[in-house]
Amino acid sequence: MSAGGGRRRNISRSASFPKARPATARVPTSVVEADEKWRPLHTAIEGLPPRCREVFLLYLLESLSLGEIAQRLGVSQNMAQKHMRLAVRRCLEALR
Repeated sequence: MSAGGGRRRNISRSASFPKARPATARVPTSVVEADEKWRPLHTAIEGLPPRCREVFLLYLLESLSLGEIAQRLGVSQNMAQKHMRLAVRRCLEALR
């Protein structure tokens, strides 16, 4: 148990993205187009360093502030900000 009394949850393991569909599956065109549009972003997020991905997903999926994320992960707020900047930069690059 951490000093805050709660157990740390590893978001990188609990928050997974859907796997790609097999090429033989019949899927509506709009779904295929959406998959193709978001694939670079998905790949960028999966390629982030583990702690960086964890900060990014906690921010997006659990709507935690960087201060709350820092406290939960036992890092400084500056380190949480550093991880978030890297994640955002890599995601933006993937979408260009």
